[in-house]
Amino acid sequence: MDLRLNHLAKIKPKYLEWIWDRKEGSGDTTDAVAASSDMKDRDSAGFVEWLMSDQPMFWVSGKPGSGKFTLMKYLSDLNREPEPLLCITGCQWHIVYFFFDFRASKSVANSLEGMLRSLLAQLVRCSAAVARHVRSTDLGQHVLGGFRNIAYDLLESTMFSCLQATESRVCVIIDGLDEFEGEFEGSYRDLIASLKCLARDSVAKICVSGRPESAFEHAFVKVPRIKMQDFNHGTIVAYTTDLLSAYANDFLDATSVEELVNEIADESLGVFLWVHLVCNDCVNGMFAHETMGELQRRVEFYPRKLDEVYERMLSKSENQGRSEIMVLLYLIHQDHSTSNINHLRVTMQILAQQGMLDTYPKERVGGEDFKYRLQMWLGRW
Repeated sequence: MDLRLNHLAKIKPKYLEWIWDRKEGSGDTTDAVAASSDMKDRDSAGFVEWLMSDQPMFWVSGKPGSGKFTLMKYLSDLNREPEPLLCITGCQWHIVYFFFDFRASKSVANSLEGMLRSLLAQLVRCSAAVARHVRSTDLGQHVLGGFRNIAYDLLESTMFSCLQATESRVCVIIDGLDEFEGEFEGSYRDLIASLKCLARDSVAKICVSGRPESAFEHAFVKVPRIKMQDFNHGTIVAYTTDLLSAYANDFLDATSVEELVNEIADESLGVFLWVHLVCNDCVNGMFAHETMGELQRRVEFYPRKLDEVYERMLSKSENQGRSEIMVLLYLIHQDHSTSNINHLRVTMQILAQQGMLDTYPKERVGGEDFKYRLQMWLGRW
């Protein structure tokens, strides 16, 4: 259930504490968030003001690589470290979360049914009152009877009643909206309808995250939100300072580090992934004893668009294995159903046996060996 969440390295909380800053000049919190229905105000809505308001939903949007997933993971960790929420709101919260994962295609890890199953399981774990309530519901009797197939309507109705039964406030974190794949074309509509139904009929606060696809822009036009790239400057400065300072002692003085940090932050356009890549590039330059001017040129000429970044990554791969990487990315891009590791392994084997992959072995590659090769290919990036 936490597979995707556990793939992300834990970030230092100090990088994301800006989320608790109150919106400047907000005054009455309810009015401040209500005013966010205006497009300009909506795009700079305060998270804390939203928590204290009657607004049910909050939207975290942003460019690819801007850190949406990282922020949502930080918020989901508040179950283990609840002090910020308790201090700010004065009440106890249960945090439940679900992260849609495109790698799961249309399986339970990327479906509305999987979302409700996961949220219900977490509520039962963290609340004794909810656990007692579920046993008395039709769903509880269904599960106790040994039945595994559960109708979506039953999951949905139980979810609503559980939210009413909890003794604490509940914040539902749902990430990766743009990665959702339903059964039919236009499935974003099903996801949006489910989220709006959950927000309308429950007492929970629903915080969703995803790229600003047109369907979400239209559906959430009156929902308060933040754009990650607009709030990342301080985070980028802190992260870049920590990373470069750790390696700069033998190469750069404090003034040069600060200058390089500011240049990276200004050039980043709020895209955290770009910052991570260019910082690693600069560290390599430090190890090569490059001058300050050479390091600045690395920043200046590093690709600005993610497509260009990925092309650069691919071009730096060794010739051996480059065709494998290109075919692998093509398969995943064209058909998400092949993102299952076993499907990828079998497909690559067939292509090799037909002479379409020069460097890939024609003999059978075992599952563990293929996982290692996959990690090696992507690890070069």
